[in-house]
Amino acid sequence: MKPTEKRLSKLRSGPTAWVSALLAALLLSGCASDAHIWGGVPNAQQIEGTVSYRERMAVPPEAMVTVILEDVSLADAPSDVIARTSFRAENGPPWSFELDYDPREIMDSRRYNLRAKITNDDRLMFISTEANPVTPGEADTPVAIVVNRAGGRIAPVDQTGAAPVELVNTFWELKGLYGDPIRDGADQRKLNIVLMEENDRVAGFSGCNQFSGGYEREGNQLAISQLTVTQMACFQGMEREENFHQALQDTVRYTLKGPVLQLYDADEEVVLEFVAGQ
Repeated sequence: MKPTEKRLSKLRSGPTAWVSALLAALLLSGCASDAHIWGGVPNAQQIEGTVSYRERMAVPPEAMVTVILEDVSLADAPSDVIARTSFRAENGPPWSFELDYDPREIMDSRRYNLRAKITNDDRLMFISTEANPVTPGEADTPVAIVVNRAGGRIAPVDQTGAAPVELVNTFWELKGLYGDPIRDGADQRKLNIVLMEENDRVAGFSGCNQFSGGYEREGNQLAISQLTVTQMACFQGMEREENFHQALQDTVRYTLKGPVLQLYDADEEVVLEFVAGQ
């Protein structure tokens, strides 16, 4: 072998060759890693669907549509928000959405639900009041979420000088049940009720199940009846849920002061207290 060829052979097998090989391996590793990243989440999967409402009205194009995937397995514990997406309410309804989620956060033994809302600044315009159960990884068909009109403002109980809130078409978040405060975490699904003006219908979530029914109102008199409840069984919270349903059916009148709604029974006791919320 000639001296020049020997020098070239040493260069190819020396430190320079190792550095080149290492750089090549890193580049290949980066390409392989990027191939599994979708939407910023490794090995992400998607749930597709639409959000719509039945009312004949338009929302401002600057309003925001939010879709949330949450774990609702436990009734008396904070729900686990798995993923969310928000976008402007343009060119709809309906609005199509693609929600990316990390499949590593999904467990076979858990229950999952999709909920949606439409907000404009601090005002809640529409919200879903029916359950939209999904099985992530098996949702081959798009999920159609229907939201109902609401009129509440996102406001704390102690808000002063707040504009009056309407009884109907407002998302009412439960804060007190037979005098006992309702405590929940920031991410826990809110116990709620919405009295819809259309067809005098009522709907809500009571901790484990969705419920719906009818109502009659005359002045400050209010009667809620014909409650139907979904049949999910939960390990915790069933007694509180039953008390919630009973208190609704015991209601005979209400008072509305700013964002606070109180329901009274025939003994003039406050059985339920709500605040207008999201």
